[in-house]
Amino acid sequence: MHPDLNFQQAPPISVPFRFFLTAPLFGVAAGLLILYLGPAVFTSRWVPSTLALTHLLTLGFISLIMCGAMMQMMPVLAGAVIPRPIMVSTLVHLLLVSGTLLMGIGFFRFSPMLLKTSALLLVIGFAVFIVAVSMALVRSGPVSGSITAMRGSILALLITATLGVLLVFSLISSEGSANLVVLANVHLTWGLLGWVGLLVIGVGYQVVPMFQITARYPEGLARYLAPMLFTGLLIWSILYFSGGGVLFRIAPVWLALCMLGFVAFTVITLRLQINRKRRTEDVTRNFWYLGMASVLVSITLWFAAQMPELASLVSNRLPFILGVCLLIGFAVSVINGMLYKIVPFLIWLHLQRLNPQVQTGLSTPIPNVKKIIPVKYLRWQFYLHLASCGALIMAAVWPHWLASPAGLVLAASFALLWVNLLAAVAVYRRYLKLLEETTVLEGGVTSGRFLRWIR
Repeated sequence: MHPDLNFQQAPPISVPFRFFLTAPLFGVAAGLLILYLGPAVFTSRWVPSTLALTHLLTLGFISLIMCGAMMQMMPVLAGAVIPRPIMVSTLVHLLLVSGTLLMGIGFFRFSPMLLKTSALLLVIGFAVFIVAVSMALVRSGPVSGSITAMRGSILALLITATLGVLLVFSLISSEGSANLVVLANVHLTWGLLGWVGLLVIGVGYQVVPMFQITARYPEGLARYLAPMLFTGLLIWSILYFSGGGVLFRIAPVWLALCMLGFVAFTVITLRLQINRKRRTEDVTRNFWYLGMASVLVSITLWFAAQMPELASLVSNRLPFILGVCLLIGFAVSVINGMLYKIVPFLIWLHLQRLNPQVQTGLSTPIPNVKKIIPVKYLRWQFYLHLASCGALIMAAVWPHWLASPAGLVLAASFALLWVNLLAAVAVYRRYLKLLEETTVLEGGVTSGRFLRWIR
């Protein structure tokens, strides 16, 4: 195990798994929504169905996974336990799931009442999460690059959620469209680059070297990149909100600097993975390759759109292409890669912790981490996910022909991810039952209590 990580502080397995097992279902719903609506979702970013789709992915899949991962990683990385983790995770999970469902329905039907209710539930859910994680961060030990990045991501989540509430009430009240566009752009940027981007960076500092057997990230990058990115986003937001003039015109410069920071992280991550210490096949690394490539493609397109001579060539469908690249190509890809490493490892870790003598106490040993989810199923899901990325990019250009097929492939990819995670949980429950039958486990029943509802 990694010497810098404190696995004895890890929360019960039910804490992250309730998020991990729910999130893919929102991805399936997003794919089915595209299948049902077809080209309508690629009409405009302001179409209610497009807003519903976006939030099913950002809140329902990405944020749920991120919250579960953070509640798992914070005690391990920072050495500070989140207070009452089971109660907190249950409450946060319930509020975020119900709030996301109501927001998706509220946007789809454009119901002000549902949107207001969903905003309230999401605000409370994120508030509980932010307070709980912040308490752990305050009590954390030595500050590492991962902890710094996670602190920035929590502040970015707070900014994103605040702007999101303002956006919901602005949409309902139909206030000035110019202010609405500014709010939406800042909300989206803080959500993708701040909340998701900084958290991927913070988790990547640990996950990539530990699970992919690479060298560590450069110390200077780990120490300074996240604070510089957060500061850059903050300065860009102030300039962008200035309302015009010289300050507004130089705002893209600061955003460009932030983009270059993400390019640096992406290039270094790819270099570490290519020069890894162990040259073995690893399907999960393909998800990271796809995610890093999507970041580079997105940033290249964004820079191209800033040039007048190229803007006309890329601006027409650019918002949809960037949305696919950043949400599906980057965020969903990296999350898949992390899940397929973290979930089997947590199952193995918790079974080992339940009975240190497990190898002699059972006639059937606990399976190797790599065998908890068979490699062939990981490979099938990667191919489906890769196909969904390509299909959605082409659907953004030719929506009338390809939107519905792309939605079907996306739904199938998320469905197989869910099935693979359930298969891993089945392994956990099977060996937990063997442990409970052959040894006296003081915490066995409690550790497996949450997973029994799957029957």
